[in-house]
Amino acid sequence: MPPATISLGEAAAAPWQVVIGGAGPAGAAAALRFARRGLRVLLVDRGSMPRWKGIGRSMALPHRIPGS
Repeated sequence: MPPATISLGEAAAAPWQVVIGGAGPAGAAAALRFARRGLRVLLVDRGSMPRWKGIGRSMALPHRIPGS
C-alpha cells in the first residue's frame, strides 16, 4: 500500500483509477471503500492532515449551559 502522504510531483506522475476531492467524512469513506476493492485512489484535500476540528466543543462552554 502506498504511503498516506505523497508529494505533488509523485501524485501527478502516478496513474490513478479514482480521484476524490475532499478528505472529509464522505470523501474519506469513499476513498477507503475504493481502496479496499483494490483500486488506486488519490484523496486530495486543500488542508493538511491532521487538522483540528472543534466539533461539539462549543456545547461544553459554560455560557452555553442553561442556568450557568
